[in-house]
Amino acid sequence: MFNFVYMVVFSLAAISPIPPRIDSRAEPLTTSSERLPQIQKCREGILDPQARPEERRRWIDMLFSYENSEAAAVAVELLSMNSRPDCQRPICAAIAENARAGTLRSSPLFVNPLLSLLGADSEDLRAAASRALADFPEAGVPDKLGKITEDETAPLSRRLAAIDALAPNIHRQEVVRQLLTLDRAGVPEITAQVKAILEPLAARVAGTDWQAWWEERAKLPPTDWLADQLQTYRDRLRRSTGELDAIRSDAEREQSAVVKRVADFQREILRALPPEQRDTRLVEWMDDPLATVKLATFSLLRSRIADEGKRPEGETLNALLRQLKCESPIVRREVVGLVANLSDPSVVDAIIARLGEERDAGTHLALLQAAGKLGSAASVPLLSQEINDPNSSAECVRETASALAQIAGKPESRDAVSAISATLEQRYVDAPADQLSLRAALLSALAAGASSAYLSDFESALDSDDPNLLQAALSGIRALRSATKLPRCRVLVAHADPRVRKAALGVLGTVGRDDADVDAALSRMNPTIEASEPARQAAWRAFREVLGRRSVHDRVAAAEKLNDMPDYQSKYLEELANVLSMAPEPSMELEGVRDKLAGILIASGKDGEAVPHLRELYELRFVRSEPSASATGLRWLNAALKAPSYKGLSNVVLTLAEAASSEPAEKAQIIREVSQYIDSLSPANDVDRSHKLIVELRTVPSDLLGDAWPRLLDACTTKFQLKNQGPERERSISK
Repeated sequence: MFNFVYMVVFSLAAISPIPPRIDSRAEPLTTSSERLPQIQKCREGILDPQARPEERRRWIDMLFSYENSEAAAVAVELLSMNSRPDCQRPICAAIAENARAGTLRSSPLFVNPLLSLLGADSEDLRAAASRALADFPEAGVPDKLGKITEDETAPLSRRLAAIDALAPNIHRQEVVRQLLTLDRAGVPEITAQVKAILEPLAARVAGTDWQAWWEERAKLPPTDWLADQLQTYRDRLRRSTGELDAIRSDAEREQSAVVKRVADFQREILRALPPEQRDTRLVEWMDDPLATVKLATFSLLRSRIADEGKRPEGETLNALLRQLKCESPIVRREVVGLVANLSDPSVVDAIIARLGEERDAGTHLALLQAAGKLGSAASVPLLSQEINDPNSSAECVRETASALAQIAGKPESRDAVSAISATLEQRYVDAPADQLSLRAALLSALAAGASSAYLSDFESALDSDDPNLLQAALSGIRALRSATKLPRCRVLVAHADPRVRKAALGVLGTVGRDDADVDAALSRMNPTIEASEPARQAAWRAFREVLGRRSVHDRVAAAEKLNDMPDYQSKYLEELANVLSMAPEPSMELEGVRDKLAGILIASGKDGEAVPHLRELYELRFVRSEPSASATGLRWLNAALKAPSYKGLSNVVLTLAEAASSEPAEKAQIIREVSQYIDSLSPANDVDRSHKLIVELRTVPSDLLGDAWPRLLDACTTKFQLKNQGPERERSISK
């Protein structure tokens, strides 16, 4: 049969000099004769003595893609050509790489030729045949290998190659039995080879008594044997992972040190160059084939951004973006981190283009994070594909959802994210219930899109106790301004996680109106109850926002709730006074707010802040000729005297003195108020401050308050020993 096939195939057309790239998904033949010309081309391409190794391998892959007996016959013929090891080795490699894929590579026709190659003169060819046979799915292969290993007449090299082929199968009891039998053969080379192969089991063997170990294991049923082997490999994987982590850590540390030194050298070189030549040199270094040189250059670029505010642009930026195609994943990741904060259209385009090509998991995640930082709507279609891809890992979907939430945070990009809400919601519904961080990220992206169609998803998620999921749900409810879950939000303001408390308070501030909402916010403003400053600030905002939707009467009355928190109370009344002052006509509520606020400020030692409020009160009451105007004026004067600065004090005295021009008793009260304040001051009072007080008071015309006024000021000057302080000061005081 084979001779007939060869005769047909070899009589066909000549080969193409360069093999085309093979699509691994090529469809199998419907009629074998349709592919005979192509099979002939493959054969000649493989045998071409001028073919480069990569070209020959492409011809082999094409041959295997045809999946028929004619292609198998050609492969068998080539495997049997002892004069062409350059063809036999890559065919063995092709079989080894995909032997269990159910393709032509697993054809039983290859077994005997591969077994024959175990006796080849070339060690490389024997090793290639061993690798091809090691995982071959044909059931009888281990038995055939075992017979070769036991054949004392066979060359030692062939027996050792067969043992190598058995090595990956030590999880099978019959293979271990064969190897332990060989261990007793008395051939030193075979004994050493067997012990090396069985080494992965050494950690579970007491001493070196393999036979005793085997006597126990030989009696195990298949399931128990496999469980024992599984534990062995788990132990080995754990040790190997630890060793790999240590090696990786050492390598990263050494690389970091080398990169730093190279960067130092580069920095010195740049300093010696004229400024106009520096960017050119940076471009040369980025295009250097060595990853270390590239990484060191990135370090310089970061320094320029941080220290000089000079971001890459022009050809420097182009060279940086070219490195997104560098073969080194570390280089690509560093580039992504560098450009993620550059708001340049070319950066967005490059990140999107690379996102569709990147295969390194770490770099792919970095690209997703960069897409979120850049916030461009142009990346949404590709991110949507990532969300919709069932093969995308949970980690990638989580980062993609986070990126979409960031993009939706920009008003110009929100509509683009909203347009794919259905995709996000479907992935959220499909996500396993135990993958809480993934579900939270998807729900956050939905919340950022603010589509009312998914309100039920947000409301349902409030039943969870996972902090991340709750934050996402609360964000969505707040964005949609839904009040249906306010009772649950009032409960969540006392959640164990401060981020949840803050988010719940945000919902209360957005849609709350009732006393229960006010009280819930008020309870979290108290630092003895709420330890988190961000949560306290959220509570303070919620308190004001809820009351801002209620009547003026309620807003004024609510100030009493803050009696135990004077700082908050004064801020609240200050804001309320500013709002009420915008009304066309002054109201009694405003007057009451100012009066209470002034009292709180004075009680807190903030007299200077009380001055403008007392002035407003005085002017209102004076215009209405109310008897209380005089007392309010004296409060105003007293606060102005105790204010940190005396600036404007004379205007207070002047205003009150003019109002009392026909009332000697009121004038006397003004003088008495000032005199009492001066008496309260110590003679050791700061000389400069005392000087400023007298200078300010002497600007009040003395005839407004009578002879008692200048006498008071002279006494004050004497008390604080302001005489003989120099000609300039004496003149300023006596004016």
